[in-house]
Amino acid sequence: MTTPTLMDPSAEPPLMRPLVNIREDHARVSPGDAFRANFAVRNAGTIVETYDLIALGPASPWVEIDPPTLSLFPGEEGTSIVTLRPPLSPSVVSGEYAVGVQAMSQVRRANASSDEMIVSVAPYYRFSTAIGRNSFAIRTKAKLLVQVSNEGNSTVTYQIEADDPEGYLTVKPEEPTITLAPGESRWSGVLVKAAPRVIGTSFDTRAFIATITPTLNVDSGMPIVDPETQDARGSVLHKPFIRVRLGFFGKLVLLIGLLALLAVFIVSRFLASKPPATAGAPPVPNNLQATTAGPGQVVLTWEQSPGATNYTVYSVGSAGDPAAKSSSATSVVLRASATPRPSTEGSERSTRSSPICEGCTEVATVDGGTTRYVVEAVVPGEACYRVAAKVETTQSLFSPQACTFVPDPNGVDVNGDGTSDGIDTNGDGSPDSPLAGAGAGASQEPTPPAPCPPVDTQAQPLSTTSMAILWAAATAPPRGMSAPPLAVEASPSTRAGLKPTVDAVTSKVCDPAATITGWTIQRKIFTGWSDVAVSPKAADTAAEVRDLSPGTKYCFRMKSTSAQGESVYTRSFCGATAGSTPEQTLSPSPSPSSSAPTPGPSPSDTPTPLGQATPPAS
Repeated sequence: MTTPTLMDPSAEPPLMRPLVNIREDHARVSPGDAFRANFAVRNAGTIVETYDLIALGPASPWVEIDPPTLSLFPGEEGTSIVTLRPPLSPSVVSGEYAVGVQAMSQVRRANASSDEMIVSVAPYYRFSTAIGRNSFAIRTKAKLLVQVSNEGNSTVTYQIEADDPEGYLTVKPEEPTITLAPGESRWSGVLVKAAPRVIGTSFDTRAFIATITPTLNVDSGMPIVDPETQDARGSVLHKPFIRVRLGFFGKLVLLIGLLALLAVFIVSRFLASKPPATAGAPPVPNNLQATTAGPGQVVLTWEQSPGATNYTVYSVGSAGDPAAKSSSATSVVLRASATPRPSTEGSERSTRSSPICEGCTEVATVDGGTTRYVVEAVVPGEACYRVAAKVETTQSLFSPQACTFVPDPNGVDVNGDGTSDGIDTNGDGSPDSPLAGAGAGASQEPTPPAPCPPVDTQAQPLSTTSMAILWAAATAPPRGMSAPPLAVEASPSTRAGLKPTVDAVTSKVCDPAATITGWTIQRKIFTGWSDVAVSPKAADTAAEVRDLSPGTKYCFRMKSTSAQGESVYTRSFCGATAGSTPEQTLSPSPSPSSSAPTPGPSPSDTPTPLGQATPPAS
């Protein structure tokens, strides 16, 4: 006879997790609807168990389980109903959710099992609109605010359209489309414009409609089919600038008065026989100054004459004589040396304004806003000029003459002092370039090669009123120029302690290794060039030119400065400020620059090196 084995009542039975299963793997439910799934639980243990059924995951707030507990004998299976009921709220966005259900023993909490399913929440579209003010008064234009609130569960793009059914108002939304996330709200502007009413007797009431339509589900990228639209309606009171309350007779009197004013204007404008009073002659231009700028160039500056429409520049004597321009250098020397000393009476006459200009030749006519002019191809020697201002056909007196001495670039002794003239471009009082007219056997100190001009020059727009000037320091001689010949340093005459001849250095030679101490930028103004201040520093490679006109073309040129002297100017480079297509060109492109600079700065433009503060206006 077998003796039964007795188990210890205090011993804990082995842990046997329940077997759980959700009969549906995937479900699709719309917000506001319900979906039910069966959840089966089997007690795989050896004792009676009571299981709590718990919903897991982000969808647990809208998951219901009935019944929430199951009491099962060993080996017994029970079933519970899982109901999925997503709310009709923007807080539950459309998409897929993982829904889990766990069966946990009430006696031993570690004895638990779970299963899950995928639930797709369908999108739904709902929105509301509001208007800031239903009615407001305008004279010409105003802005109305319309609110759109996305109350659906998907990110939606809405289209805003506005219209006046009567065609009286011009209605246009500031944002044709807006995109809102679930639960998001935004105010958008609608511009309302009406033709101005100068005079009126009452306010006109006009209505308009703003229509909002959902067009696209941004989450899925699918267009919305058969969308529901909403309208936001508003009205405006169109007010006249001058409100007049007149009866019939008042309107008739007003009309007669307007016709009388019109008749008086026509009679005074077209039928008056008295000619208009003519203004007197303009003032004489003051402070005329003449400065030698280079070989054959004279810069004239003067103060502006109030009311002048243009200026006429006259040369006095041989400065404007075409025959003198074609004469030889020798004849120039003889004429200069044979010129008698002017009398005291003539000297006093030349320093006073005069109605008659003896020996004057017209050089050019410039606009009324011009106060600077560059005379080209001037005969070497003394050059004198006068300027007269004009208002239409009425001319002022001739200004006192201004004279300057123009040296001969070929070394001819023009002023008769016994020494050949040269070109003093650096202002040290002596010629700083070799003279072609020097004797063959004459030896002079070798002039160090000038620095090379900047390269890669560009003019680019920064805004409607400013431009950026870009450049780079030359690392090699530009095209058409060459580096200093090695023969200058290693010639036999140098080794013997003798000075090299002046033929060793020419104007086409530049030294790319020269240390740059500054840059000069000039802008084309009418028929000459004008410096733009302040000059950039040696380390700068960009500068900003401000106070320009929108949509206008400007041309510039540059040169570099070092301890050895100044380089030749670069070829002109042009650019246009931002704005509409240029209709005018204040800076026409000039011909390629020569080796002779054209000084004469004008503080009309103020370039600012990029990254630095703008200098104060002078």
